[in-house]
Amino acid sequence: MAVGLGTWLAMPVLSGGSGPAGAALAAADRIAVASKVSGTVHRESAGQRIDLNVGDPIHSADHVLTGQDGRVRLQFPDGSTVVVGPGSDLEVASYDMKSETKPGGLLRLAEGILRAIVDTMPANGQFAVAAPTAVAAVRGTAFVVEASADNTGVFVIDGIVSVSAASGAGGPVTVQNNRGTDVPKGGTPTPPAAWGTDRIKKVFALTKLD
Repeated sequence: MAVGLGTWLAMPVLSGGSGPAGAALAAADRIAVASKVSGTVHRESAGQRIDLNVGDPIHSADHVLTGQDGRVRLQFPDGSTVVVGPGSDLEVASYDMKSETKPGGLLRLAEGILRAIVDTMPANGQFAVAAPTAVAAVRGTAFVVEASADNTGVFVIDGIVSVSAASGAGGPVTVQNNRGTDVPKGGTPTPPAAWGTDRIKKVFALTKLD
């Protein structure tokens, strides 16, 4: 049975706990790896903050924190990638494209910026980026999300993204290639439109990691 996006976003994330059983679960929920790191980047897991280096794993519910000079590329098992730009707080809540009941992934971007390339998902899969003011639900696409407490901007490089206000007000808008939308705090998504050259250059520069 398909799970509605609102219900799916609200589902709790399981943690491994302690002891041998917990260790086994922790190994099982290793869902990404840092494939490239530049500048100051940390991983926060179970209340502990450590430096994030190339090759380090990312587990379910880990936070990836970047300094003002920090960038990191996260590589997922299905080939999808996420580049986290400077000044960001990203929770990798879940990611499992092979699940028989709930394939997909959920990232929570509290602040900062990311650029994602998501490979084609199963027919019943759902992948979303939740930000303070908006939720972007995608299916096999490349896009940018820029988040703060007051606004979320979503720009689609290739593909289709459905963007809704975090409150659900106003209903979703569908954003396609080379278009973007903004969702201000307490507001609804703006009609999809072309972004200015300067803004596009800025978000690409912030998420560039060669």
